[in-house]
Amino acid sequence: MDMPFVKDPETGKPVFLGAFWFFLGDERIEPADPLGRSFLRIRPPLLTTGRSGTEERGGVGSIGSISSSRTLELWKEPVSDKVEIVATTSPQDAEVFAREWASAYHGCRVESCDRSEPAWVSHASSLLAAPQQDQDKALWFFDAEQTHALPGCWFDTEQPRTLVDALIRALKGRGRAGWIQFAWADFDWTHYLEAASMILQAKVEEIERGREVTVPRFNPAGLTGLLGGGGSPISMERKTVPHEAAGSTIHVHGRAIAKEYFEKAQHPPLILSLRGMVIGDKHTPDHLQGALSTVKISYDYLGLFHYPTARMIRWLRKRDIPNPAKMLELHARGGFLYDWGKGRELIPALCLTPEELPALVHLPSDPGLLGVVDYTRASGLPIGSEEAGKEKVGPALWR
Repeated sequence: MDMPFVKDPETGKPVFLGAFWFFLGDERIEPADPLGRSFLRIRPPLLTTGRSGTEERGGVGSIGSISSSRTLELWKEPVSDKVEIVATTSPQDAEVFAREWASAYHGCRVESCDRSEPAWVSHASSLLAAPQQDQDKALWFFDAEQTHALPGCWFDTEQPRTLVDALIRALKGRGRAGWIQFAWADFDWTHYLEAASMILQAKVEEIERGREVTVPRFNPAGLTGLLGGGGSPISMERKTVPHEAAGSTIHVHGRAIAKEYFEKAQHPPLILSLRGMVIGDKHTPDHLQGALSTVKISYDYLGLFHYPTARMIRWLRKRDIPNPAKMLELHARGGFLYDWGKGRELIPALCLTPEELPALVHLPSDPGLLGVVDYTRASGLPIGSEEAGKEKVGPALWR
């Protein structure tokens, strides 16, 4: 299927939309929580030095099943400078989820939250009346996807955890508002990556073999036979010529990418959908893209795709996750090879392992956000220091 385009109201030119566009209908993985969801407000500790607990312990990457899907959310009201950090899960998982946060971050406080969404969301639709880019305050719906559509490439697990901090900075300032949501769940994509790995390796071998062609060859000795009526100076022969993809990205990096795919397929699989809605100006998408650029992925990067529709609100409220099975199946059949370098079918969710999850799902730790984030300390202590060991800030666990 071809990716859809819409017209930019400011320039009239086509605007490329991401794969999430196809999933604004009914193709989704539903949490299916008959008892609803539990909402937890998180107050992170302020750590000015050292690595955060989620980097040392691997974060809160373990989950049960799709019915226990989890989210981490950033809520920002237009009348406040504060950004709230909220986590949601199924009621039966809430206490475990709260304890995982408290264990991963020394000094973290987890409390119950009596709201299910930011207060401003119920009035957001009034901002859709005029073209977004022409307003000082515009409503943007967006999601993040891998721009090169290589779901089996590794997220850098050694990079500093700065994505959440950068997204919070993009929401700073009175008049701005936001609801940004990380939603993740259990989903088995391993067989798709293994199949894609084999196809990619076979493609590289095909390129290295070259391509056989039939070419004419001039034989001067054949002129005598031609004059005597018994031969021809032209003969046909088979020869191997360089493949048209020789020297391309798939040729140079294909084996390394195929290896990453196969290795990643041997780990427990998760999927994550990063999406949201924000009130900002025409520069807001650039600020959000800058935040996504802090996440490092081998041979790929996160791109921001925005959508001219309010249907995203339903996804945020229900905490649904787009079902990537159709796109992953197309990928596994080698669909990503045909237009290599010219644009491939995007995938509406990120394929992650528990080890990679903290590269995206983590708590902020930037001291510069003091006053924006409700930290549990006014000054930070390094993880593992003697002082940090003495200061036992007991978490207010879910009850």
